Amino acid sequence: MKLRAFIGVCLVVPSTAFGEIELDEYDTSPLVISPTRLKQSQHDTPASVTRITKDVIRDLQINKLDEVLKYVAGMISANASGNQPRINYHGTSGLVPRRMQVLIDGVSVYRSGYAEVVWPTLPIAVDDIEVVEVTRSPSAAAYGTNSMMAVINIKTKDPLSVDRTEVRVTSGSQETRKFGISSGGEFSDNARYRFSINGFEDEGYDENFAGLDRHDGTRSILVNGKIDYVIDDDTRVDAFVGFSDVETELEFRDRNQTSFPDIDTKSVYAIGTLYQAFEPGDELKIKASYVTADQEVEWGQCYPTALFSDSLRALHLQNPDYAESLRNNTVPTGGSASDDQLRDQFLAEVATLGAAALEPWCGTTNENTMEGRYGVEAEFTSIVNDTLRYVIGGSAYRNWIESETFVNGKGSSNQFGLFGNAEMRFGRFVFNLGGMVEHEPSNLDDPAFSPRIGVNYRLTGNTSIRAVLSRSVRTPDILEYDRDWSYRLDSTDPYPLDGQTSKYFYFNSKSDGKIKSEEILAREISLFHSSSINLDRGKLLRSFDFKFFRNNLDNLVSEKLQFFDYNPTNDGEVRLTGFEFEADFKFENYFLPEYVEYVSAHMNYAYIDNDTDEFFETSLHADHSGAAYIIARAKAGYFGSLAYYGNSDIQGESADAYEFGLGRDFRFNTGTFTLKGKVVYRPDKVEEFTSSETFAVKNIYSDSTSFFITAEYRLK
Repeated sequence: MKLRAFIGVCLVVPSTAFGEIELDEYDTSPLVISPTRLKQSQHDTPASVTRITKDVIRDLQINKLDEVLKYVAGMISANASGNQPRINYHGTSGLVPRRMQVLIDGVSVYRSGYAEVVWPTLPIAVDDIEVVEVTRSPSAAAYGTNSMMAVINIKTKDPLSVDRTEVRVTSGSQETRKFGISSGGEFSDNARYRFSINGFEDEGYDENFAGLDRHDGTRSILVNGKIDYVIDDDTRVDAFVGFSDVETELEFRDRNQTSFPDIDTKSVYAIGTLYQAFEPGDELKIKASYVTADQEVEWGQCYPTALFSDSLRALHLQNPDYAESLRNNTVPTGGSASDDQLRDQFLAEVATLGAAALEPWCGTTNENTMEGRYGVEAEFTSIVNDTLRYVIGGSAYRNWIESETFVNGKGSSNQFGLFGNAEMRFGRFVFNLGGMVEHEPSNLDDPAFSPRIGVNYRLTGNTSIRAVLSRSVRTPDILEYDRDWSYRLDSTDPYPLDGQTSKYFYFNSKSDGKIKSEEILAREISLFHSSSINLDRGKLLRSFDFKFFRNNLDNLVSEKLQFFDYNPTNDGEVRLTGFEFEADFKFENYFLPEYVEYVSAHMNYAYIDNDTDEFFETSLHADHSGAAYIIARAKAGYFGSLAYYGNSDIQGESADAYEFGLGRDFRFNTGTFTLKGKVVYRPDKVEEFTSSETFAVKNIYSDSTSFFITAEYRLK
């Protein structure tokens, strides 16, 4: 059914069947804030939402942030290596997934230059998370660029919920070692705090495609803290500060490398928020943030001596075709007098070097970068009456990157946005209207507008149907729009012709500055149900969400952007059609043995049809994907879990895993000691990641089964 036809049918349905009954008394779904920035029941949101709470993360014994998302319908993940997860909602390109927004406490953690999320370098561990809300729909109307496909909002634990000290230690397969210390308390009656220190290391996969040790381990130290200060009954402030120091091993960067190009990243995150309440229930929120990432990537390499000629580099910058002809042992003609002069200079240098021209000149090169983002955002929420409430706001950010390699110095962009979302109620109907206008004067000629309209209709007190039409964009990042890419080699051996020990490689890649924003037009229809069955002997909570979607993605930058072939265009197109299903159940003494406290279960499935002619837009695509888990807790302190997640073939290889967890809480007068373990079984020990049309990276486990054990102690 087309969306316009569906909305038309809804508009003529009578709205009097509920009479004077309050709809909210039927609503057992938790309130969510991510889709519109308004606190809403999931019956009223213009998007499907998945919530993964700290209890689920704890009971499933999840060790890494990216593993949380395996339990989200439609979320596709693969691994370029053990420390390079590639995750995107509904798949498409897996090279650098960048069409999905990721927030920590409402602030984007996308790297400003690369426009990507580097999951291992985020300053929080899974034990710092209160809840993860995933808005499974384009949401640029609320959060702007990069929110093209979905929004992942990671909410960290509030100081009010942390009132004791915890110590955690984990050890397991792949030489995994993990520790964590967290604590919280109060400075005064008005001020509370929490902090945590976490360490993590593992060795990644065991083997590469050649049967050698896979060089893809991770070493990290993550520190973060949060302060909440209540000024008076109407005013409070909170602040989040995080720091990460992470080394991620990297196996390959250059075909002539002589050492591994390991990455050392130090990141700083600072977020401050002021909340001011007004009568009757209105609120102003002002958020300031500062995020930086200092990345060092250095390795040894060797190339033929002649390729570091100043004359050849000058010729390449002036006439790339002339330079490439010379490199291919052809003498070019037909250029300008200046071209011919540089050609002759280079040929003279080659004659002087003789056989040494082809001998390697070796040294170290780098891809060191410092990038950051700072700015301010304000939003005002107002409850006008029982039928209308809205949020409006604006933001101003500055993105910057410093890199001799990528931008020949420094690149930057200013980003401005105005947004608004309104919820209007008419009987059984809820209308959500929203949009955001964004402008980046340095990158785009015109502002980008991302609108959204959603219509929700209550079929019964606990069942609703929604239809949503939205348009979202992803604006180009700094390196797509303004890249000036060159490598400088530092050597201990003087260059034979001029004695210099630091010289540029002759080749240079530049952006032409003509990239436009990527776009998506999304049409969705979904059915949501949430209910509670209460009996004397217990309670059953249940919910399910069934969604059909048809998304048109246009102006996509689908090329693999490489040093020797850097040619971004907006020629890519994708049509995504399919459906998703999520269901959650929680049994509390409902048809359970007396010794069982509760049993919770989750399942999801997604079918996605990807219609495109672009090879790389299928590199993270799977027709079928899904996950399921069941968690049980006994009153004696025992708990256990069973879980599955996987997908059908991605470029010919599937990925499935089964997990079994078991543990027990031992309670003492001074606190609680928990001992738990998890077994992960992967039927296929080989996982592949598509890196080009002719080559797929192979990630290989030596054993199909992995083991992890964790000990925790929580003071009272």
